[in-house]
Amino acid sequence: MTYETTSSRHRFRFFSCLMTLAIVTSGCQTKVDPAPNAGFINGALLSQASDLPFQKVWRKKGVNFRSYKEIFISPVNTEFLLKMSLWEETGRGARIRQDIGELAEYAHDRLEKAFREDARYRFSVVDTPSSKSLVLELAIVELVPSKAALNVAGLIPLTAIPASILGLSARSTVAFEARVRDGYSGEILGLFADRVGAKISIFNVKNYSWYSHAESILAEWAAQFVEVLGKDRETVVKGSGWFELKPW
Repeated sequence: MTYETTSSRHRFRFFSCLMTLAIVTSGCQTKVDPAPNAGFINGALLSQASDLPFQKVWRKKGVNFRSYKEIFISPVNTEFLLKMSLWEETGRGARIRQDIGELAEYAHDRLEKAFREDARYRFSVVDTPSSKSLVLELAIVELVPSKAALNVAGLIPLTAIPASILGLSARSTVAFEARVRDGYSGEILGLFADRVGAKISIFNVKNYSWYSHAESILAEWAAQFVEVLGKDRETVVKGSGWFELKPW
């Protein structure tokens, strides 16, 4: 006969509690403060919007993004990242510029992929903007990689739940600023800014790679942009949760 040990019962209760926590908080936005304005957009125009997942926005009065049928995704701007002073602390040296370039390409590809695979086909992705196009210009203005945030433990001890889950502050973050323009006139129709922290999880292999958390966040932003630009006036686009059970 096999007997259940006290230790196994504790582990079961621990994981059950975390499952409940994940379900209860699945609709909550990742809890980080907005990033300081980097200068890619006019921060003075920005304010909060209850119907969008991004922390700060501005939309031209009366603009209807849905009246456009195409979208052009500009190359992702990374000049603000290259000015960050933390890179010398990461030990990556000359590799940093290549890393950032690869991340920019990833962000651009995810945006195009998200719009192309939109089940409602609200925008066609084009290589050249026209009078039917929105132009999306995105700048990654902050990136704190996992090692620089000292986020290398990954495994949360049973004795450190409050400090590790509820009090975690030094974790990977990513921030963007974005402009949406009219493809014909170049007029700015919308400004957006957001900053997100890596999700807390029970065990996360992303903590052992440099930019995996950033890639996950960029992919979520891409999906959110599809909904933000394609929504009607009444629809509320929600943000993502701050807890995940998926370890990769």
